[in-house]
Amino acid sequence: MSRIGILGGSFNPVHNGHIAIGMAAQKELNLEEVWYLPTVSPYYKEAGEMASYEHRLRMLEHALESIPTHKPSDVDKENKRGYTVETLKHLKKKYPKHTFYFIMGGDSLAYFPSWRNPEDIVKLATIVVAKRGKTKDLKPVIQTIEDKWNGTVHLLSQRKLKISSTKIREQFQNGTSPYGLCPDHVIQYIKVCGLYHSKWEPIPSTPSEIEACLRATLTPKRFRHSIGVALMCQYLAQVYGLNEKKAYIAGILHDNAKFYTPEEQLELADLFRIPLTNYERENLGLIHGKLGAHFAQTRFGVTDPEILDAITFHTTGKPEMSELAQILYIADYIEVNRNMDSSPYPLNQIRKTAAENMNHAIYMILSDIVPYLQNTGKKIDPLTQLTYMYYKENI
Repeated sequence: MSRIGILGGSFNPVHNGHIAIGMAAQKELNLEEVWYLPTVSPYYKEAGEMASYEHRLRMLEHALESIPTHKPSDVDKENKRGYTVETLKHLKKKYPKHTFYFIMGGDSLAYFPSWRNPEDIVKLATIVVAKRGKTKDLKPVIQTIEDKWNGTVHLLSQRKLKISSTKIREQFQNGTSPYGLCPDHVIQYIKVCGLYHSKWEPIPSTPSEIEACLRATLTPKRFRHSIGVALMCQYLAQVYGLNEKKAYIAGILHDNAKFYTPEEQLELADLFRIPLTNYERENLGLIHGKLGAHFAQTRFGVTDPEILDAITFHTTGKPEMSELAQILYIADYIEVNRNMDSSPYPLNQIRKTAAENMNHAIYMILSDIVPYLQNTGKKIDPLTQLTYMYYKENI
């Protein structure tokens, strides 16, 4: 049995006040974890001022990256109306052995009796309140919860910080950055994505600036993978006497479009009139190569056609790839964070071969991928099939 804090809200955007409440609740109530649940479509918010659910969830991922016991959760994703009672019922059913503590601000508690089925909410979770202003104003509500509905209320000793998501959005709209109010990675994410009418950051021009931008947009796991690919590209470029900086930039940017969902990638590809094959439209996981090349050029200022081509085809491959494209294709498969079982050629064998013969390494990778897709009943991209046949004949 675990003691879990639930902190729900629009998180539009998440700010340091939210995190401070979660930390205080964890400390005072000895909670194993605190889960942050962004509502999908809060009934009390105007749709026009809301960032998408996906953006708000990603901002939480960045804000909580360094706090292992505080986690974003998409459990509320299907709760279209945003009713807390429905969320708690779902959690109780899914995690019957957990004890839940529902965390809110004192200003929210004041309206608690008007929520949907408040008498059921207090049976499903202990109510935890971050005080704001005079607590005596909350006594009637607390008395109703404890005496009428037989619930439990815990008042946190730490008061709620006076930080407002509304004021933060206004700062972005006015061209200022709310440093100290939001985690830095969240601020950069908002600027990179142009949320809340914020002004876009200048196009990064150096690898370190590109890394900072990607750290703020990709998930931590995806960012680690991108760094791993970039370093492997740099190593292989050194082995084969190629431009190491070009290789590093191709590697760090290869998955830059992956902070969008596959469905968003399809919409953006159509918006930017990026030609897609029927196979790509049926297999959305392939779109990020072409879309990533577009963003590398328009957002990151990459004009080198060799880098853009390598990013475009890093997933499918293509016959007669340039040496840079070969390096990126190989690095994406063998970077140090990869640890999957591959057959018939193990990763360590491919890594060794990659430093000796790139054509052979690509053949080995495709010899792992193509039979796997065939055995699992998945269709193979025609371009991948052509690439396999080409490198089979040219090892």
